[in-house]
This record gives sequence, C-alpha cells and structure tokens, in this order.
Amino acid sequence: MNYSEYSESTYSGALNTSFKIEFPNNIVTATNYILRYIVDNEIKAESEFLVDVLVENAPNITSSNQSYYVYGDTLILYGTNLLPGLRVVANNGSIYQYDQSYISVNPDATILTFPMYLNSSMFYGSDPTPVVIYYNGRYGETIILDFI
Repeated sequence: MNYSEYSESTYSGALNTSFKIEFPNNIVTATNYILRYIVDNEIKAESEFLVDVLVENAPNITSSNQSYYVYGDTLILYGTNLLPGLRVVANNGSIYQYDQSYISVNPDATILTFPMYLNSSMFYGSDPTPVVIYYNGRYGETIILDFI
C-alpha cells in the first residue's frame, strides 16, 4: 500500500497529518486490516481501529461534468458502480453528507447527479475539494474538484 498527497499542519499546538491511501488493485475483501506507518522498516504508528475493505463492485469515478463548481450548479459524476451517497470535505473545515434524498443514480450505476443548491457553505475559497462516495457507512472513490 502506498500513500500520496502527504501534508502536515499545526493547529493549537498539535501536529496534524493528512495523506491519501492508495490500496493495491489486488487487495482482498476483509474486515480486519490495520494501518501502519513504517519508516526504515520500523513501525512508527499503528491504527487503533480495524479497516473494513469491500472490493467487490467498488464505486469507480471516471470523470465529472465540470472541473469547477459554484453554488447552484449540478454535479454529475460518471463511472461504474456509483452509489447515491456523497461526502464533501469543504475548505471551511466542515464535512457535508448527502444521501439518496438529494442524489440520483441511473439504473446502470454509471451516472450520479447532485444538484448543488442545498448548502452554500460548501463553497469556501478556491482550494481543491475532495468529494467522496459514501454510502451505508462505507467510503468509496474520491474525486478532487474545485468549489468556488
């Protein structure tokens, strides 16, 4: 397993780290994975929780209808096995979650549509914004978009 997009920041005296985990394509479904941070073959940190990985029929986002969005636009994601759930990790520090009450997916699960008129607070600054498939307590594919 590899990681990318590593960053560090300090907030109120505490060091915060962030990185994107890239699971290998041949990972198997399991409910007991443990994340370990290893430097020079030495374990520096280990997760206190188990990671539940579901490989079969995992959502895969291939593209979006736009590269940037403003309040009132419609977000359309294209891919395979898409599910009617999203989490938007906004640049104001909040996470906005939407389900099938606000999101529609076509019968082939290849097009997800989300009208972006529900919360103007998601549009904060012009930094890249992660949009994550999130459905039934499971995280799926992430796409990085600009909400301005």
